[in-house]
Amino acid sequence: MAHHKHQQGTSAINLAALSIAFEHPAISTELWILCAAARSCKAWREAVQQCAACNTAVEVCLAQPLSDLCSFARWLPKHALLVKSSNITAPRWREQVDGLPWGLHLEAAQQLLQMALQMATAPPVAAAAAAAPPPLPAIAAEQITAPYQPQQLLQQSWQQQLVRLLAISSITMMCTKNNMLAALPAHSLTHLYLKTLEWPYGRLAFSAALTRLSNLQQLHLVYPDTEAGSCLTGLAQLTQLTLLELDCYYTEKSMLQQLLAQPLPLRVLRLQSAYWEDHLDLSHLTQLQEFSNKESCRTSGELNTSFPEQLQKLEAGPLHHEDDFQALLQLQQLQSLAFADYVGDPELLLRLAQLPALQQLAAVCLWRCCC
Repeated sequence: MAHHKHQQGTSAINLAALSIAFEHPAISTELWILCAAARSCKAWREAVQQCAACNTAVEVCLAQPLSDLCSFARWLPKHALLVKSSNITAPRWREQVDGLPWGLHLEAAQQLLQMALQMATAPPVAAAAAAAPPPLPAIAAEQITAPYQPQQLLQQSWQQQLVRLLAISSITMMCTKNNMLAALPAHSLTHLYLKTLEWPYGRLAFSAALTRLSNLQQLHLVYPDTEAGSCLTGLAQLTQLTLLELDCYYTEKSMLQQLLAQPLPLRVLRLQSAYWEDHLDLSHLTQLQEFSNKESCRTSGELNTSFPEQLQKLEAGPLHHEDDFQALLQLQQLQSLAFADYVGDPELLLRLAQLPALQQLAAVCLWRCCC
């Protein structure tokens, strides 16, 4: 009896030691390390199950076979607390995956991931009481062998109350459906990099889906649609947003102006390839420290922007007019400045170099010197 108790005590100590080891990011960041440990022996498997460290970075490709995605959908609700960040990718197009046409495969893959996220974010009581998740498209379901039927494995997880509250804070994803956004953990998500492949859904619904992510602090939004500016309307409700990066071919001027007219707590604003007709007024953004517009500019080629006086870093688009330089000379707290110079006035460059706080000046001269 004493020997048995000694063994139990030793096992408990070993399990506690292994659990502490898994708290270290070097062990619990990579998912494959956790999976390998869980397969090695019972003690490691129990340690993985009891680990509470939120360090794991998950990579999910929607082009993977549906059987693999089913395995991930079964794994996530059980180990949701481990996940700190997720990178969800998809190729632009493939002819087929495991004999299933690409469009149907992508629809099924996104639905699987959506259900997994919804289960991982639902409290256990709500998960147990919830109705069965919606069925997959019939053609897609036929492509999955019986052991991997998503309806069965997900329903089992709900019934067994294996759901734990997802604490994921960072997600990088490509998506084509609003339902994917609706499944993201609004209570914990602070960083979102979102690339939309197409717009088969309502833009207002997309805006509403972004609005519910009320804890977002950093948002990178890449979208190809030339009329997708209406999705910006919901961003004004994100009162904790400190970094906003928009990468689009064209941003509707009214939407951009309306967004930037809001008292957002932005510290960093990047407009990678947007164009606007009217004067862009940023002067009321009293917390803005960094602005980048790279290739962005007024459609006539003018900078035509008012900057806040506290701006410290500016990556301007091409400067074609002397008036553009005058706006920059007002920035007495500017520490870093980069732009493409189409004016070719050495005196203006010298005046910029003499700004009192400037530490770094990068000017690409694109004018001809006539001697």
